[in-house]
Amino acid sequence: MTRSWQQPPAPLAGAAVCTAPILHGARSTTLYTAESARGRSVSSLDQPLCAPNLLLGAAVRQSARGRRRIHPAELRAHPQRSDNHEHGQAQAPTARSVGSEVPSELAPAQSVKAMKATRTFNELHHIVSAIGADLTPQQLAAALARAARGRGTYNTWDTGSADFAAFLDALAQHLPQVLPGCDACTASKVLRAWSKLQYVNAGMLSACLQHFCQPGVLSTASSADCAYVVHALAVLVDGDDPTASAAVQAALQHTPDALSVCVQRYSKRLIDEDKPRYMSALLWGLATLAGSGQAVIAPAAMQAMHQTPGVLLQCLDGCLATATKASSQSIADTLWALASLADSGHPAVTAVIRAAMQRSPGAVPALLARFCKVLGSARDQAVSAVLWSLAKLQVMPEAPRLSQLIVAVDAAATRLNAKDRNDTLWALNALQQLWPPDAAAA
Repeated sequence: MTRSWQQPPAPLAGAAVCTAPILHGARSTTLYTAESARGRSVSSLDQPLCAPNLLLGAAVRQSARGRRRIHPAELRAHPQRSDNHEHGQAQAPTARSVGSEVPSELAPAQSVKAMKATRTFNELHHIVSAIGADLTPQQLAAALARAARGRGTYNTWDTGSADFAAFLDALAQHLPQVLPGCDACTASKVLRAWSKLQYVNAGMLSACLQHFCQPGVLSTASSADCAYVVHALAVLVDGDDPTASAAVQAALQHTPDALSVCVQRYSKRLIDEDKPRYMSALLWGLATLAGSGQAVIAPAAMQAMHQTPGVLLQCLDGCLATATKASSQSIADTLWALASLADSGHPAVTAVIRAAMQRSPGAVPALLARFCKVLGSARDQAVSAVLWSLAKLQVMPEAPRLSQLIVAVDAAATRLNAKDRNDTLWALNALQQLWPPDAAAA
């Protein structure tokens, strides 16, 4: 079903940029709701923006797509949205305070749904501003997760603007107020979102990591929570910003056993939650931190693996058992992590990886078979990483598998960066040395 879109009215001067104080309330500048998409009027620029109205706007959009129908009881549950809005007429602004614009019974659940349904940074900004100082840990995590998604693969939001940076700074300043009420899952989501945003705040990172490692909080952590904490720290270290690595180093200095307790907790919960993306996230995180070569960071990762040596075997066995449902990115991260740890230069870790591969000789071929099956969804860098991993592990793939990988990396050659191209060429040369002479002659 195609929709006819009408050119929306031009915003007022300065309306395209959110300059309102964050978390202290703001009035709507420019917000194109479902009514404007149908050619109706835009919400009043003089009316305080309410999170329930945003939620209903998102629900109307979902209804227009045929996902679900809006029951009249839902409309009656929000007195701010009267029939005048349906006919494009502006309501008179009320004298309520900003904190009361979001009813208390809607804030915990429906405001989080409204944040997830936002399409622009302005919408997210206004919802958080309407909630104000009553922001809960779940709402903070949802706001950060939506901001990280806006910065994601397609970078649909202008995350380099001063307003976006001010928005993140305000959320970081609000973290000490909500951190005592954060459970392990929420704290893990906050760290993961900040790593995706490449946001660096040393004090925030140390406080959040220390809170997660408290016994009362850690005892409720799942394997996913522990894996994503390690992965988030590795993403910050693996970035191009040296201040991020310095922030991680400071956080590990403040909580030196953070990685060890996360890995130990992960090892205990792995039996109950054996999803491949958790295993690949932990393996990639440990390999990245251990291979960073930075003081405090690399020794902390090595210490975590030494104190829980069985976790590497558990992850490898788990990856083999769940290979049939693993994604291409999970398999690429797993193979890259195994190859990096095997080539880490630490005899104890190398011995564990080699022993695991000898005990399960079919693990790498099974992962490679799954990767070739879902090769169409693999990123260019993932194909390069798989070739590099096979060469480092000295595993020669079967001829049909190798041909698939070569065709895929050849098609992506112009899109790879210089490092990935060099790694790919080295891998192909190393695999050629492993190719049997009789097969090469044939």
